[in-house]
Amino acid sequence: MSPGRDAIPGEGRRPVVTRRHVLRASLALGLTLGGGVASRLASGRPAAGPRSILIGTGRLMKPYCYVDEDDRPAGYEIDVLNRINALLPQYRFEIIQQEFVNILMDLRAGKIDVAAHQYERNAEREKAFLFADEGYTNYVLHLVVRRDRDDVAGLSDLAGKTVSVEPGSNTAYLVELYNARHGNAIAVRYASGVTALSYVADVVDGRTDAVILLKRTVEELNRTFGNHLKIVGPPLSTSHAFHLFRKDGTGLKSDFDSALRLLKRDGTLQQLSVASLGGNFVDEE
Repeated sequence: MSPGRDAIPGEGRRPVVTRRHVLRASLALGLTLGGGVASRLASGRPAAGPRSILIGTGRLMKPYCYVDEDDRPAGYEIDVLNRINALLPQYRFEIIQQEFVNILMDLRAGKIDVAAHQYERNAEREKAFLFADEGYTNYVLHLVVRRDRDDVAGLSDLAGKTVSVEPGSNTAYLVELYNARHGNAIAVRYASGVTALSYVADVVDGRTDAVILLKRTVEELNRTFGNHLKIVGPPLSTSHAFHLFRKDGTGLKSDFDSALRLLKRDGTLQQLSVASLGGNFVDEE
């Protein structure tokens, strides 16, 4: 999920405790990847030691970013960051886990250097932030309803009905953009920090008429909680997930892009996707 807005109008920042964790696996990973590759990317490493990079991510979006049974950051986002840091020893990544709606506000305020939470590209974000050139997960969003419903095939069928979205997400941005062009036809239900089960329950119980999800997420929810959901209509959006930086973070962005290109070329990123997400979602839906 990824923000189109930094917060719901009028809501402001949500008061939550953040979690900071230093990626200590970087040195070992760097050794396994080979000093030659890492040294080619480690331009200008200061003699005083690596520069600390604060990276904001989430803690409720399993399998992308969550807290494991040992109370440590885990998931695909963390695995990718570990591999990037191994190739960039001039940096020391510090992971700050927080509520999704706060991440981009902290990036804008200079409290973090990078945002990593499956962020998709959209016009509103591009005005405020610098996107990496290299994506690291495909992101194809679909409209999802209860399996027994035949009255919804697209957003136009949701006039007078309700769609649940994460505040600040790209799904919220898509529905708000549609509403701006169609007289606020769809009722938007903002649900912050909800679990996957909550999405299923809201659709099945009729509290919401539709949600917007990835195909792989729908398949996982159906396997886990029963075959309750179905995708309808063509994709609403086809994009990729990118790391976000402040507008002045061009050097850091360039280093991330270089590392990601190497990780794609040698197949590492695809392997991480298979291990964490259950398939190669770097290159395919």
